Amino acid sequence: MVILLVVNYENRAMLQNLLRGLPGKVVAVTSLRGAERKFDALSEVDVIVLQPCIASSTPNTAEFITDIKRKGFSGKIVVVSDNIGQRGTLIRAGCTQACSPCNLFCTVLDATLGPTATVIR
Repeated sequence: MVILLVVNYENRAMLQNLLRGLPGKVVAVTSLRGAERKFDALSEVDVIVLQPCIASSTPNTAEFITDIKRKGFSGKIVVVSDNIGQRGTLIRAGCTQACSPCNLFCTVLDATLGPTATVIR
């Protein structure tokens, strides 16, 4: 399993730490352009986890979601934010799930293994 983590630089270490213990590989990038390049380079991405506002991003996050789906991505896209409004905006843009940072591990686990998965951390 490959999780593509698209986050602002200052949140990268914290969010990578929150995903520690999940099966597979977490690949972190700090820009949407970098995420597009990494997505194209990886043979398989199962889940994309992203923050709503990536610093200095062109395209914006909603455009990135549209572009990645246009490329054929059919996996889960999880938006992680404490801001409910931003989460709602990106759900409408095509994210499949949304959560706050404190629920990230369980949300990604559910997205990859299903809601019946049980894990002891």
